[in-house]
Order: sequence, then structure tokens, then C-alpha cells
Amino acid sequence: MDPLHRKLLSHRARGFGAREHSREALERACDSGVAYVELDTRVGKDGEIVLEHDAYVVTGEGRRVRLAHLLKAQLRGLVHPDGTPILTLRDALRIFKERANTDQKIGLDLKDAGFAQEHLALVREAGLEEKAVFVSWAPQALLELADAGTSAPLVLSHWNVMRFGRLGSTLARSVRDRRVSVGPFVLLGERSARRDLGRTGIGHQHGLFCYG
Repeated sequence: MDPLHRKLLSHRARGFGAREHSREALERACDSGVAYVELDTRVGKDGEIVLEHDAYVVTGEGRRVRLAHLLKAQLRGLVHPDGTPILTLRDALRIFKERANTDQKIGLDLKDAGFAQEHLALVREAGLEEKAVFVSWAPQALLELADAGTSAPLVLSHWNVMRFGRLGSTLARSVRDRRVSVGPFVLLGERSARRDLGRTGIGHQHGLFCYG
């Protein structure tokens, strides 16, 4: 194995198959020997967890649908316009367990808040907790995982507030120690967190601003 592979992360298994997050891409990413395979998750109406970055997908029939509105049977029958079926997290974990080498880790980026313990249950069911890394933009998801006693590393993901220039810097300083609601958004300062956002299932409804 090329030593460089031990330092690489495969983002969404992109580049290993015709479509990111597909079975083909995941299998080939595992076979490649990269150190980490990172996958994004979304949650359906009745709790089915699937691999997908965006909250919406375009179906094979050309319809744009929100994943959070679909039931398990609908999600399992969902295919992209190129015919690639959507992959469930349970199936993805099984593939990783069967094909990954002993040094590989799997990173799960939780895009929908409120379903952290369901993710952990599937990871534990697959016997992969020691090989998992949990990532989320939502601090309450990581707090849930910490409360559940997971041994997996927890990583907070966020937009760099500086991309918003002076406005972003001003907002960050103003909410540094507080929680502020602005319409559908919840702005959380760096010393603030919320456990009460509930099972929203809408990843980008809530914004996280981190000072500095």
C-alpha cells in the first residue's frame, strides 16, 4: 500500500465511482486503502437513514423531493436520474465492515439534527464503534452522542464566519456567549449549545456561528 494512502480521507467516496455515496464508490474506496471514508447522512420521515449530502434529491423521474418527507419504503425505492439507487446507512456500514482493512476509519457527517442516537445504534449494531468518527454541524447532535457514552471521536463542523466579512465578525462577537433566534435560524456562540432543537430532520434550518 502506498504510504500516502494512510493520510488520505475519501470525501463522500467521491471519485471512486460514477456517483458519490454509491455502493460502487464505497466499495472501491474501501478497497483503495485510504485512511478514512467519509459519508454524509440524511434521515427520512420515519427515521430511515440514508447516504446523501443535500436535503433534496432529484429522482429518476425528474422530481425534486425532500428526503425528510419520504417514508422508508419510498427511500429504498429511490434512484437518481442516472439509475443509481440511494444507499442506506445500514447497508453502507455492512459494506464497510466487509471490505475495509483493519486500519481504515469511517466518518459519518450527520446533516440532520435529532437522530444522533439512531446513528450510534446502527454503528454499534455493526460492531464499528471503534472505527467510527462522528461529525456534525449541529452541536446538540454531538452532545447526544457524548451523553450516550460513545467511544468514537466527535468533530464539530461549521461555516467559517469570516466568509461573511465585517457582518459575520460582528454577529459572531454579539452571540459569543448567547443563543439568538432570528426567524428560522438559531445563532450559537462559541460558548453556547442547545440540546432542545429536537428532531428537526432539516440540516440547514439552523446556523452555527463560531467566533474566530
